[in-house]
Amino acid sequence: MQTALAKTAIEDIVDEVRASGHFGLIVDESTDRSTEKTLIIYVKYQSDGVSKTKFLCVAELEAADADGILNSIKNSLLEYGLDIGKC
Repeated sequence: MQTALAKTAIEDIVDEVRASGHFGLIVDESTDRSTEKTLIIYVKYQSDGVSKTKFLCVAELEAADADGILNSIKNSLLEYGLDIGKC
């Protein structure tokens, strides 16, 4: 049930982001206790004249350097069908 609800919530967010035309990202790299590196991605956009910031995903990082972070962001945007050119 949680998986189905989460999928629907993310689809709603992605639809709003696409409708807004442009968006921004807020990202934060993290390393957990097992030394697994992840990237938390939030998306910032406007909907009906209201600025919104919503959680998008937690993405895996192959490397915690600039190239690794950029690749993770690009892969995540591609996964959700968001155009990086509108970021």
